[in-house]
Amino acid sequence: MNRKNTIPIIDSCSIDLNNKTTIHIDDLKEYIIKHQDMVFPHKHNFFHFVLFTKGSGEHIIDFNHYNIEPYQIYFMVPGQVHTWNFTGDEEGYVVNFSIDYFQSFLLRTDYLERFSFLQ
Repeated sequence: MNRKNTIPIIDSCSIDLNNKTTIHIDDLKEYIIKHQDMVFPHKHNFFHFVLFTKGSGEHIIDFNHYNIEPYQIYFMVPGQVHTWNFTGDEEGYVVNFSIDYFQSFLLRTDYLERFSFLQ
């Protein structure tokens, strides 16, 4: 069995059950505290943008390992698998947003279909 098919998908409503908006912006330290039980490989059904301003450790995306360094940016599309291992001094920001939010800025909603990396 393909291990990518057994990885849980985190629904956008699971990010913040009290907030049904299509975008969620959070301080990385607060985000980590709120989601401290999510230290296993998982997927999202939304876009996931992370900016590290401080810290070290490892960010694993689609089974590729990346060392975390200050001022690194990670942009993940729905369906990508990721997890991370931190050293405990991380700072930065997390932005999660739905495809609907992304498309709300476009004149043509089918415009995203031109870019395979967003699929």
